[in-house]
This record gives sequence, C-alpha cells and structure tokens, in this order.
Amino acid sequence: MSSNDADVAGLRGRVNAFTAPARHRQKKWINNTKGQVATLILTPVLILGMVVIVGFASGVATQPGCTFRQLIGQLVFSQDGGKLLCRSVPLWGDIPSLTLCLTSSFALGLFWVFVTRLRSLQEKVVSVGLFHKEDLEHGAVGDALASLRKNINYSKKQRLPIFVVSLGLGFLLYLWTLNNGEIFRDLAGIYSSANGDPVREEDLRRSWWANYENHFALAALWIVIGALGTYCTILQGYLYVVVGLFIFKVRRILPARYVPKRLNRHYGWGAGKSIVTATYFGAINFAVSLTAIIYMLSSAERGSTTNVIIAIIVLLGVGATSLFLFSLIFQIKKKFRASVAEELAVVNARLADVVPGVDEPRARPRRGGYDAYQLVLANELANTPRYPSDQKTLNLLSLLPGLAALVKLVQEAAKII
Repeated sequence: MSSNDADVAGLRGRVNAFTAPARHRQKKWINNTKGQVATLILTPVLILGMVVIVGFASGVATQPGCTFRQLIGQLVFSQDGGKLLCRSVPLWGDIPSLTLCLTSSFALGLFWVFVTRLRSLQEKVVSVGLFHKEDLEHGAVGDALASLRKNINYSKKQRLPIFVVSLGLGFLLYLWTLNNGEIFRDLAGIYSSANGDPVREEDLRRSWWANYENHFALAALWIVIGALGTYCTILQGYLYVVVGLFIFKVRRILPARYVPKRLNRHYGWGAGKSIVTATYFGAINFAVSLTAIIYMLSSAERGSTTNVIIAIIVLLGVGATSLFLFSLIFQIKKKFRASVAEELAVVNARLADVVPGVDEPRARPRRGGYDAYQLVLANELANTPRYPSDQKTLNLLSLLPGLAALVKLVQEAAKII
C-alpha cells in the first residue's frame, strides 16, 4: 500500500467517523485515553483508600510508638533506625500487605484497560489505514481473528471458576502469612518494648491488623483484595497466551501498510503500542507483587524446598511475561520495517520510472515538481526510525521503573535460594 493509498484510507476513516450517527460516536469513558489513565490511577487509589479508611475506623491503622517512616526505612531499605517502641503490627506497618493491596487493585484496573484496548484494536488499525478491513475478515487471518475475539469475550460462567480458585489461593496465602509470615519474624527483631524487652512473634501475630480473631471483616477484605489481584493476573496471563498464538498464526500472512507520520504520529501503530504499554505496566506490577509474595511465603531456612518452588514460579512468571512483551515489540518492529522497505521500493521505482520486466529505466522528460515530491518521500522513508517511535530518550527513561522492579525482585529471590 503506497502513501497515497494510506492518505485516502486515513481520510476515509475520519469522514466515516464524522458522518456516523451520534449514538455510534458516543464511547464509554474507558474507551478513550484519558478514561484509561483515570482507571489506572483511580482504581488503586480508591481501593487502597477504602482499606485505610476501614483501618482507621477499626483503630488498627496506626499504633503508638510506630512511625511509617521508620517502618519503611527498616523493612524496605534495611536502614538502621534503632528499635521501635511498638508491640503490634498496624496497617501502616504491614508493608507487604499494603504492596499487595496496591498491586492487586492496579491489576484490576489494568485488566479492564487491556481488554478494552484489545477489543478496539481492529477498528483502530483499520481506521488509520495500517491494515485493510478485507485483509482482517477473510481467509486464515479472518479465522484467527474470529478465534481471538471469541477467546477474549469469555462469559461469566467461564470466569466464575477462576475467581473461586483465586479466592482459595487468597485464603491459603492469608493462612500462611498469619502462621509463617516473614514480617512477624523481622518485626520481632526490630521492635522492643519501652523497657527494652523484645516482643515475641506470637504476640505480633495476635495483634496483626488483619488477624481474623480480632478483625474478621479486615481479614475478609485482605483475602478478597488479594483474590482480585490473582484473578486479574490469571485472566491477563490467559490473554497473553491467546494474543501470542494469534500473532504466531498471522506473522507471515498479514503484511502491514506504511502510514506516513504526517497522517499519524505513531505511523499507524498507536493501537499496537498501547498494548505493549499495558503489557509493560503489567510486567512491572507483576514483579512488584511477586517481590511482596516472595517475602510473605519464603521460609527462614535458605535453600529450603518451599523457597526453591517459589523461585521457580517467579522465574516462570517473569519469563513468560517478558517473552510476550518482547515478542510484541519484535513483531511491531519487523512489520513496520517491512512496510517501510516496501514503500521505499515503490517510491524509488517512481523516481527511476522503471518498466516492469526491464532492467534499465526508460528515458522520460524531467518532472521537477513530481520528482521533488518523490525525493522528499524517499528521504523521509530512508530516515524512518527502526521502531515506530522517535522519542528515544523517553523510551529509555521508561525502562527505569521496570529495571528497578526487576532488581528488587532479584534481590528478594537471591535471599531465599
């Protein structure tokens, strides 16, 4: 597809959008970028805020002698801040649970956004001229796309067993944390009473803000929020599999068209890159949640069977997520470069006025304006980035959160092996 064809396709998409009935142009708030950003921010803020409000109402959010700053410094950054005058585990002192609450609620918002972007992907890539509608509806590509749509539109009956399993896993994690949680061992070594006597682990478990014996509702809330995070992670992992299979099936039979930057600043790949971004956020969130889970589940004995199993699960989870992420980036880059090469060949042929089947260009009169335009196109194509983005600095900076989460995860995993 030439750049002129892309111009026409892009113009047709904008005309159709403008002339469509109002009821078709009205989108749900989550279907636009601002709504999706708001979802990603507000979901964890609201859920974590609800937990904090319930904690304050129950009198377990804070305790005398415990400061949030000191607890963060000693539990997260291993700073030597001296003993704490604290005899319980308040909400603000339970850093692993707060972390899981944050990552679980973020996983919920991210799952909504990811599914929304998947469902609107076909419409968006057609509207900008990246693919023809006919290419996506017929033959092997049409069959693969129909299978993909069926797999991402699962029913409530299909999701219910997954949620039940997630609740069961959340309950088991809760019991393990209550009976064997690393946080109680660590806090027992940090805390001291006013006269310097150490606090026992058993006392801290009984005074835990989420202990079901004293705060049944908070314990239930702990389990449900953890189950929501597990549920969304399982479903998103399933989506990674079905999308990955779709990409594998169509990787050689679905060529992309070149979309000039003057028509779309993402060269038509904005919708595809939004899937990459959501996957990247999911990978960071997954790494952070795994860091907290490692801390919760790990045994005090290095190299124990429990710790080895946890390490294997971490490697599989991070490996699978990274494989899907890099596969997406690789396929976008590959198809984008192929479309650029094809378009450049078309422009060079116009400049040379090549006759099909003849090696030498035929003689023709000079066409100053036309040739100048084609030269500009050729120069633009020759200088096109290898990936449909020209914000290299921003792309590099965006890697920092992922690297930080990965380093912290590796550090926690190294402690238990």
